[in-house]
Amino acid sequence: MPIGVRYSHSCINCGDLNTDLRNMRMLPCEQCLPNDTFKLDVLDLDAKIEMMERMRKIGTLKEYEKIVALERRFREYVEFFQRKIGSEPTSFQKTWMKRVLSSKSFTVVAPTGVGKTTFGMITALWISKNEGKSLLVFPTIILATQVYERMVKLSDGNERILLYHSKLRKSDREKAMERIVKDEFDILLVSSQFISRSWDAVKTKKFDFIFIDDVDSVLKSSSNIDRIIILTGIPEKIVKERFEMMMKAESKEEPIHTDHGILVVSSATARPKGLKPLLFRELLGFDVGSLVVSVRNISNLIIKSKSHEKLKEILSLLRDGVLIFTPSKGELDELMKVLEDLKKDGIEISSVEKDEENLLRMFKEGKLNILCGVARYYGKLVRGLDMPERAKFALFWGVPCFEYRIDMDGANRFVLRKVLREMAKREREYANLLKLVEKERDIERVRMVVRGKI
Repeated sequence: MPIGVRYSHSCINCGDLNTDLRNMRMLPCEQCLPNDTFKLDVLDLDAKIEMMERMRKIGTLKEYEKIVALERRFREYVEFFQRKIGSEPTSFQKTWMKRVLSSKSFTVVAPTGVGKTTFGMITALWISKNEGKSLLVFPTIILATQVYERMVKLSDGNERILLYHSKLRKSDREKAMERIVKDEFDILLVSSQFISRSWDAVKTKKFDFIFIDDVDSVLKSSSNIDRIIILTGIPEKIVKERFEMMMKAESKEEPIHTDHGILVVSSATARPKGLKPLLFRELLGFDVGSLVVSVRNISNLIIKSKSHEKLKEILSLLRDGVLIFTPSKGELDELMKVLEDLKKDGIEISSVEKDEENLLRMFKEGKLNILCGVARYYGKLVRGLDMPERAKFALFWGVPCFEYRIDMDGANRFVLRKVLREMAKREREYANLLKLVEKERDIERVRMVVRGKI
């Protein structure tokens, strides 16, 4: 709900100050589009085009033209997907499609069945339609063959789709390799082993779109990480130089200006190890593996009244395989005292804040019925449990939340630098304080000054 707040750098046309209401409705600021010029409604594409033309007429049109062009391409992309699959893309797939249209590389860490492979397949056909080349890498020959067969059925017949793997007949394998060397394909499907075994055949090629289905199979070899990045069009020299900088604990914030392709890596787990996977972030701007929220086949229920008696009633019905999450350690301690009398009914309950390993083992063996913990991203109950056969119910006692400090007393150099940079734009005296922070001098005095001014 908008409350009249104004945000710096938020206008989608000029990048200046804009209100929360206009941001929420995807409207430019009042300087770009005065109130009497266009009514404040949520806009479809046709209305956005009309709004763009009005800004062009009054001479304020800047970045919004790019947004409209992106929306037009997105509508074409979605219509293409619908024609091929027969249904509209999911909200997940639409998000991924917008990233591709923005030329952004990214990782997709999502459960099986969300539509990762379908997205990669349709995107490759879309790229081919627009005269680009795609490489699709799969963990197994079986999966590569299945996707190839689906793509041939969905193809208009104009795309040159090529499958290569080691189990092809010798003559077919030689013909496929010859086509790869001569660039006689639009979409190439291979298994992850191809990247290392047949590197010489593709090392000079550049792909506009690379989709890796199950990146874990590629991450097994650190050399494959270099090769995948090189295939996007980033020179091998740059890849080696950036890795050497990482080894020296140096970082280069400037983006790679090379005209490179889009890399999308997909996984259901994504647990990268070592330094090499960090090259994805350094060179392409994304991490392999991140926090993921997804929709599964789970019933979600809410009880509006927060009552200890109601909680006891629910736990008496569920009885076993229950995980209880509280927003804070204090509420966890209080709840444990309240639920102590459940033991009289034969329900064993405990907190994982102490003796975690032993309690998790007891829960797995069925000796504990209910486990309680704090709902933190790195909480012991959040990160340390992988027992789908035992964990049947998750109960949140209150809304999970993230905690942030908003005072300057404990602010580190990074936070102080960001605050001072904004303040220095308005008052020059803060520029000198910013220099002190950059040189790591009198940090405590800087904190005191900033605390008194904010």
